[in-house]
Parts: sequence; C-alpha cells; structure tokens
Amino acid sequence: MGKPYPHIFWTPLFKGRVTEVGNQLYLYSGLPYISGPLNISLGNNCRVSGQSTFTGRSCSETTPCLSIANNVDIGWMTTIAVGSKVIIEDNVRIAGRALLAGYPGHP
Repeated sequence: MGKPYPHIFWTPLFKGRVTEVGNQLYLYSGLPYISGPLNISLGNNCRVSGQSTFTGRSCSETTPCLSIANNVDIGWMTTIAVGSKVIIEDNVRIAGRALLAGYPGHP
C-alpha cells in the first residue's frame, strides 16, 4: 500500500472556502484555519502553510476581504487578521510566525 496523500483533501476543502483561486495552489502541512466572515481571493502559483490562520473581523459593516496576488508564499504559523481589506501583492514571501493585523486597535 502506498503513502497517503492528505493534500488531496486539503486543497478542495480550502478552495471551497475561498471566493477566487488561481492555478497551482499548493497547500503544505495541513489545512489553514479560517475564522469569522472573510472573502479570500488567491492568484496563481500561491503556496500556503496549513498551519496558517486567516481571520475576518466579525463586527465590520462589510465582509472583510483578503486579496492575495500571484506567486505568494505564506509561511508556517502565519496569522493574517483582516479588518476590512488586506492586499498582498505579487511575489511576496511571508516568513513563518508572522502576524499581519489589518485593522486599528489591534494590540
């Protein structure tokens, strides 16, 4: 019997939660945790750690939006907290254990 390939399950589950997704999404080490209302769009050639957390501010008047462009790497244990909108442009590399807080009043 061959090795199991859990990424076969992670990718479709994650794609079911995002608004838009480009070609060649690569999830590694699990399924990212998504909390609160959040629209997520991903460009082409994105690599996302399954140990990442994406949160949307629940008391916002509109649904928060996380826009990730092409060729972006999101490292291990990264947290992105979105108040209204966070835009990550092309060719960005986010190191592991990074915290991006996209709203005022965050400690």
